[in-house]
Amino acid sequence: MRTLFCLALLLALTALISAGPLPAADNAAFGKTTVIVFSQTGNTARLAGLIAAKTGGAVYTIEPLEPLPTTEKELIAMEEARHEKGTRPALKSPPPDFSGNDLIFIGAPTWFGDIPDLVAVFLETADFKGAKVAVFSSAGTRPGETLNSLKAKAKNGVVLEPTLLQARGDDQSDEAVAKKVDDYLAAVAAAIKP
Repeated sequence: MRTLFCLALLLALTALISAGPLPAADNAAFGKTTVIVFSQTGNTARLAGLIAAKTGGAVYTIEPLEPLPTTEKELIAMEEARHEKGTRPALKSPPPDFSGNDLIFIGAPTWFGDIPDLVAVFLETADFKGAKVAVFSSAGTRPGETLNSLKAKAKNGVVLEPTLLQARGDDQSDEAVAKKVDDYLAAVAAAIKP
């Protein structure tokens, strides 16, 4: 069941991606909202899809210029080679203009104890123009510095304290993940109230 849900979510996100960047959606509780996500396996995309559905937020997916490997072994080899050479991945397209957003969610997986280099490149070039920023992540083991890095690199954003982490050892049922997202969104809503 979870596999079908993830597949449907990835297909929906792929359809959204092919349409290009979306304008921020407006929701009374959250204002104009965009959900930015990078996901290699679908775990972070699952969280992004739920957040977008519950906030009315538009989804923007961070994409690499060159396709990433599909196996963990190939991905590790590619990342190690990049680090040895001191190179970083290129973005398929530059970040869009986020002016007009009240709230921006940023989600990324944990790779090697931190955010993927692609997400770091995106955050170094994006300008959140005073919007409130909330972060979320998925992790195979421990989150390392992912949540802290997302917060630290949100240029010109007003970073909110609530965070969401879905780890491999957590309950992955649709109900448990939805409850975790609901609790996170309630904390974000409380943090943005004047």
